[in-house]
Amino acid sequence: MLRLDLAGLFCPEVVLRVARAVRENPQAAVFEILSTDPLSRIDIPVYAARNGLTLADQAALEDGVFRFRLARPGLEHAGEGRD
Repeated sequence: MLRLDLAGLFCPEVVLRVARAVRENPQAAVFEILSTDPLSRIDIPVYAARNGLTLADQAALEDGVFRFRLARPGLEHAGEGRD
């Protein structure tokens, strides 16, 4: 799992960083994204849908942090246990 801590960044920077990470890490099966931007609750799921990724999990955590887990279809279980 590739973790992106994007807390403190705002639109469009959050999605731009996610897109770059997805593009630069084709072997990564799951991306965990942490964001404090309230619009990321809209932007990240839309990005996933438009780019063939699965929104595996979305949660509001403490202190205004939102967590998203995006998975590449067919690779979701690749490398499990190697976080």
